[in-house]
Amino acid sequence: MLNTIMYKMSYHDFGGITTQHGQPPGYDRVRYTEIGSKDTDLEHLQEAFTSENWIVRIFSVKPLENRA
Repeated sequence: MLNTIMYKMSYHDFGGITTQHGQPPGYDRVRYTEIGSKDTDLEHLQEAFTSENWIVRIFSVKPLENRA
């Protein structure tokens, strides 16, 4: 589950956010638990926009590396 693209897109950069006083960074208030992988790496995508409450998240595809 932690390696799926949906998980990585949902929790990208969430591990450093404190959502509730007295809880560790990366605490999911809806699921009442700390997220499993706080350091998600998106290999082919980059964050383009995230709304204030993280309800809307838009990602763009990174350009291909130069292939020789």
